[in-house]
Amino acid sequence: MPTKVFFMGNPLLGDDAVGSLGYKGLEEDPRLRGMQKIYCDGFDLASSVEADDEVIIVDAVQAERDIGKVSLLREEQIIQQAVLSAHDLGVAQAVRLVRTLYPQLKPIKIIGINAMVSADGKKSKKISANLDKIKEQIAKLILEET
Repeated sequence: MPTKVFFMGNPLLGDDAVGSLGYKGLEEDPRLRGMQKIYCDGFDLASSVEADDEVIIVDAVQAERDIGKVSLLREEQIIQQAVLSAHDLGVAQAVRLVRTLYPQLKPIKIIGINAMVSADGKKSKKISANLDKIKEQIAKLILEET
């Protein structure tokens, strides 16, 4: 069963870019060799999953505190969200669509990075200052979950 790691984020919306920044930092990481790493939006995610895949999603999670904290979220936690997304199809909607298309798929794992979404495109100081640490935490969670 192939492992696909989807990095999501809008680089124009400040901290929401953390998924795309994680991709840029981890796409060539030798520890993650053998895993397919994909930078995408929600529609691409939904159309890139196959029934036997193991799916991990990396994305910003809108938060007011603990900015930069990296957490593993359960699929159920994301599906329940009814938030608007900076993506054309948000993570919650994409996960629901994938689950509808592939009910037999193993539980989808989401690595969320607490972030403040900003319309002015600026990243928060905590994300910018801790980006290497955040990338390392993302890699560690990916390895623990596969």
